[in-house]
Amino acid sequence: MTSWIFALTCILSGLGLLGNGFVIYFIAVKKRLHSLTNAFIVSLAVADFCVGFFTIPFTCVRKNISGYHNLRILASSHYFFFYSSACNLCVVTADRFVAVALPLRYVTLMTWRRVPRFIFSAWTLPFFVCLLPFTWIFSSSPETRNICDKFFIALLLTFLEFIPCVVMVVATWRVLYISRRHTRRTMAVQSQLHFNHPRLNFDSLRQHRERNMSSAKLISIVVGLFVLCYITEMTSSFLHLLNVSKESWSSYINNDFRFLFLVANSAVNPFVYAFLKRDIQTEFKRFFCRNRWPAMG
Repeated sequence: MTSWIFALTCILSGLGLLGNGFVIYFIAVKKRLHSLTNAFIVSLAVADFCVGFFTIPFTCVRKNISGYHNLRILASSHYFFFYSSACNLCVVTADRFVAVALPLRYVTLMTWRRVPRFIFSAWTLPFFVCLLPFTWIFSSSPETRNICDKFFIALLLTFLEFIPCVVMVVATWRVLYISRRHTRRTMAVQSQLHFNHPRLNFDSLRQHRERNMSSAKLISIVVGLFVLCYITEMTSSFLHLLNVSKESWSSYINNDFRFLFLVANSAVNPFVYAFLKRDIQTEFKRFFCRNRWPAMG
């Protein structure tokens, strides 16, 4: 691995550990943050935390081992956390889509009984997918292993990279469209009510409008960063498929530039929550202001 890539990967891994660890701890200890949406965010933060925690050890181990079996097992273990993060982000996007597009059905669709099922699915799907290579990596036929690797990479590229990106982009666009439409309608109603009843308090309407736009901005930025970071991974997988017979699996996984973007995605997410998710932002302000004033006194 190039020294500057390794150094930057270490920095991003450290940021991911600190940021996601703080988000997990903060939501866990603050009862006001115990909501359905934040349960999904904690699950995503755990996946991103694992990405930061295991990336450097996996990178160091990969530099000191050889052999198809060892490299393949290590790659499957490493990618489990990347794809767990991707699947959890899909769940978060689905939650925000239902909340904005189907607000009246959100209470019945997203219940505390169903939330663990969604989270469980977001972890078990990549787990079983990453176990698939164990059915052929111990085969004595190099041709069998090459063919299976080719189909497996195509499976990952299609169902755990490309399709999630497309679905999340479409869902995010829909959330933004609906949020802007709701905002225009709310402002029209507010303007009419203000004209007819100048003394009415419109704080609830303003908070509803701000809450919708905040959710839309949050999910659009998180999904945008995800797609941007995964473009390198998808490009690398696609190029590898085009030339799979000429490249060994070891040369494929040693392309560490891809990991840099995947780690960056996990490192940035908690800072997006801190600055854009309104309830977490409010609790951050309360926490830091409360700890600041005694110190100043």
